[in-house]
Amino acid sequence: MKNPYIRRQIVFWFTLGLILGALLVKLAFAKDYGKDYDMENISISESDGISTYVVAPPLFVQKNAKQLARIQKCESGGIHYTEKKEVLKSRTSDYGRWQINEKWIPVAESLGYDIMTPEGNELMMYHILSVQGLKAWVCYKK
Repeated sequence: MKNPYIRRQIVFWFTLGLILGALLVKLAFAKDYGKDYDMENISISESDGISTYVVAPPLFVQKNAKQLARIQKCESGGIHYTEKKEVLKSRTSDYGRWQINEKWIPVAESLGYDIMTPEGNELMMYHILSVQGLKAWVCYKK
C-alpha cells in the first residue's frame, strides 16, 4: 500500500476493533458467574478432581483447578452425599461438597441455586469465589 492515508485508516480500524473486542470480553466475564448458566444444558466433566457443572468455568477456576481440588478434598473429601444419601453437613452447618455455610442459603436462593444439590452447591462456590476468593474456605491455607 503506497497511500499512507489508507494504511493509517486500516491500522486505526484494526486497533479499534481489537479494543472493542477486548472490552466485550471483559464485559462478558464481569457478569455474576452463576446467573447466566443454563441449568437445562449442564455438561459434567472432571478436571483435576473437580466436578464442573458448567460448560465453561471461569478462567480463575481453570487456572486454580489443582488448588480448588485440594480445598474440596480437605473440606468434604470430595463427596456431596453421605453413605445414608443425606447431604454432607459439618458441625458448623456447612453443606455439600464445597461446604457452603448456611449463611449463604438466602443468597443462593436469590440466585436460583439449591446448595443441597451438587450443581447448586458448585454454582454457589463460583459465586462465593467471585465475592471472597479462595480465602472463603478454611482449607485454603492447608
